[in-house]
Amino acid sequence: MTDTMEPPTEAVALNAVVTPTDDPNELLVQATLPAGETTIGLIRIEEVGAFAYPQAPSFPRIGPFDAIEDAVAACRDAIASLFHGPSATA
Repeated sequence: MTDTMEPPTEAVALNAVVTPTDDPNELLVQATLPAGETTIGLIRIEEVGAFAYPQAPSFPRIGPFDAIEDAVAACRDAIASLFHGPSATA
């Protein structure tokens, strides 16, 4: 599954790619950053919905979301905001 939505700013384009893990309730979110390809977060699917866990100490768990795509977008936007500040659409 690939998230092809545009990032909140143009300076750092984050096209997130979701890959499964050994745990059927977890998905890795990966993107190419200026420093190279890296894991930018984790999506955990729970009974109440999907939660995003951005790979940054300044962000707590985000969610729940009804759709995995929304959790991926939240994770991607959180990491992009580290480069540019909060999204104007958030």
